[in-house]
Amino acid sequence: MHATDQCDGPAITIRKGRVDDAKALVALYIREPAVSDFDGLHTPERFRHLARSRSAILLVAELGGRVIGALDAEIYAESSFSYFANIVVARRHRGQGVGAQLMARYEQLCRQRGVSTILALVYDWNRDMHRIIRRKRYRNSGRLVEYIKKL
Repeated sequence: MHATDQCDGPAITIRKGRVDDAKALVALYIREPAVSDFDGLHTPERFRHLARSRSAILLVAELGGRVIGALDAEIYAESSFSYFANIVVARRHRGQGVGAQLMARYEQLCRQRGVSTILALVYDWNRDMHRIIRRKRYRNSGRLVEYIKKL
């Protein structure tokens, strides 16, 4: 199933990520500081796994055959819960609604899979994502504080 949005110029397509998107996704994710920045996280193997997994959602925004954005998330069906891990839009395509389209499709898929709660962790400095999250009516739970230990 494809979702397209016609604006000035070619249509942006939101589709399920495929195994053959892995190389383009790695290139997109590593250029952007606003996605999870753990060393070695964004690998072709990870994206191929997400594309094949029944417990994950991998969405791609495509324009003219090129990957310009993506969203990845995990679904925990036993608890009707989804963890929205990353969303990234190529810098030159920001402000055009690509992130909002990815989020809308993600939420649609979550509803179809019986998900009732979505958790999104957003860096405090990522103002653009905070704006998108608030616009989509997410709220700060006030319950989560992140702790990390590097070994």
